[in-house]
Amino acid sequence: MKPIFLLTAAAAIVLYASPALAEMPGASCCGKSGCISPLTVGQMGVAISFYALSPDGSSCYTRQGAVVLLRDPSQDAHDSRNWTDVAIFYEPGAPWQGGYATDVVIISEENPAGGIGGIQDADLSIMGLTIANILAANTIYMPKDPSSLTEYDAVAPTWTQQYFLRSDPGLPVPSMPSTLGRVKAIYRSKSIQ
Repeated sequence: MKPIFLLTAAAAIVLYASPALAEMPGASCCGKSGCISPLTVGQMGVAISFYALSPDGSSCYTRQGAVVLLRDPSQDAHDSRNWTDVAIFYEPGAPWQGGYATDVVIISEENPAGGIGGIQDADLSIMGLTIANILAANTIYMPKDPSSLTEYDAVAPTWTQQYFLRSDPGLPVPSMPSTLGRVKAIYRSKSIQ
């Protein structure tokens, strides 16, 4: 074989296996058919909010996974004390991970006396999940917008599903420089644990 072909084949394998090319949680797998977009998820003053991704609750199929909003993106994204909200894309009654999602739930941090903040296993227990499940899942980490309305664009080859993740103000979120504010998503690398 020619060296150029081998080099091209090796590059194609590396790019194909790259975590940056993983499918984004909430990204439509079948085009825009039946999906609500844009969809605002979350309510002020409500810690847990559930939503169907389509008006009839069954005709929009997206990728399963989670989107974690970070209080301070300069801190460790894997530390759940730095998480202000978790949006979980899932299919009711189906096993977690490995399938499609028809619904989304957003879980916002509760601020107990003393202001510990963050997301705890107890917060995720309503979904039968733990922090470890979110860390091991198809998860994207994003800085929380200080306005408490964070835009998340789940990009797929055929369609970009747009979400606005609304959350309580919670503990203070540092304002972000304009260059960081343009960041749409930060992928978690499987090699960092």
